[in-house]
Amino acid sequence: MSLYQVDEKLTCELEMIEQKLNTSQSQLQEVTAERLISSRQITDLQAERSQLTREKEELQKINEGRHNELTEMRDKCCQLR
Repeated sequence: MSLYQVDEKLTCELEMIEQKLNTSQSQLQEVTAERLISSRQITDLQAERSQLTREKEELQKINEGRHNELTEMRDKCCQLR
C-alpha cells in the first residue's frame, strides 16, 4: 500500500468519524432540549399540584363549616318543635 493510499484511507475514516460525531452532537442537543422542557413541565405540574392541594383544603374547611351550620340549624329546628 502506498503512502497516498494510506492517506486516502485515513482521510475517509476521519470523515466518517466526523459525521458520527456531528450526529452524536445533534442527538445530544435534542436530548438536552427535551430534558429542559421536561424539567420545566415537572416544575409547573408540581406548582399546580400545590395550588390544587391548597384549594382542596380550603374547600374542605368551607364544607366542614357548612356541615356544622346545617347540624346546628337542625338542632334548633328540633328544639323549636
